[in-house]
Amino acid sequence: MIVEDPDSGPRRYVQGYVCYGPTPMTEGVYDLYWIAVDPNHQGKGVGQFLLQFVENEVRRQRGRMLLIETRSRRSFGPTLRFYEQAGYEEITRIKDFYRERRDTLADAVRRDLHGRVTLGPADTGLRVAGRLSPSYPDDRAVSARAAERGLFIPALSTYYQEPDSPSLPVRPSGLVFGYAGLSPAAIRQGIQTLADVL
Repeated sequence: MIVEDPDSGPRRYVQGYVCYGPTPMTEGVYDLYWIAVDPNHQGKGVGQFLLQFVENEVRRQRGRMLLIETRSRRSFGPTLRFYEQAGYEEITRIKDFYRERRDTLADAVRRDLHGRVTLGPADTGLRVAGRLSPSYPDDRAVSARAAERGLFIPALSTYYQEPDSPSLPVRPSGLVFGYAGLSPAAIRQGIQTLADVL
């Protein structure tokens, strides 16, 4: 579900969106993966509208449970309060839920890529950015070659808001590694494949 600004004209400005779906291998259980609202429209009911849409759709599909996962970091405080105000309660906390996968990624990068990629801090969520060595200035080309081998590793430059310009500082060439939905074995295999690409 996407909420568009009705006054945005032909450009169709998005105010917010929601992603949800049935939980695999369950009956009547749904996951709310995320609600994203443009910061300029937060606090104006867009998030509530999107949450109510999901709740109604889960009911319509005869769902019995809606699970919402979020992080307990301080920066997620407004998110936690949003769900609490909507009537949801915290049922559990899992410490270091993705730690094994994150550590597997870091170990495989060190072992197999031999300095061709340097990972940044790993506390940024379910992904970590890695800088490519200066030998690989075109991260989009590296990402495309990886895709040819079945790896989805987005180029860091695709996340930049503005095009390159002489007045802006040089942006690093890099890749964005996701690790949350992969097994440790799949992470190790993926890094070995990336080593072949590089």
